[in-house]
Amino acid sequence: MAREVWDAYDKDGNKLGFDLFRDEPIPKGVYHIVVEIYTITESNEVLVTQRHKNKLFALKWEVTGGSVLKNETPEQGAIRELREETGIEVMNSDLNLYTLITIRIFLRFINALLYS
Repeated sequence: MAREVWDAYDKDGNKLGFDLFRDEPIPKGVYHIVVEIYTITESNEVLVTQRHKNKLFALKWEVTGGSVLKNETPEQGAIRELREETGIEVMNSDLNLYTLITIRIFLRFINALLYS
């Protein structure tokens, strides 16, 4: 399996010109983009999926999401994550940006783009 590589960003969303790797610590003040995709049906139901039994937070329910890979746009990352995790195929025009937030998770900062 290929090593997952992310672009490094500062707190203002500017690329820093170096890579981050999933299996390495992220330096303080360095960020990477993570997307969450809220898939909403015409009857206003939200798709949730159950985490694998061997993953952190095993068997918990979650919305689709994941890290944006090196050289991907947030939209490309959202489309890829939705396809990989659910098999649902969408186009960029199907996405609606909901909000952009900076959060701290597991002692590292990430940028999260929320799509619905």
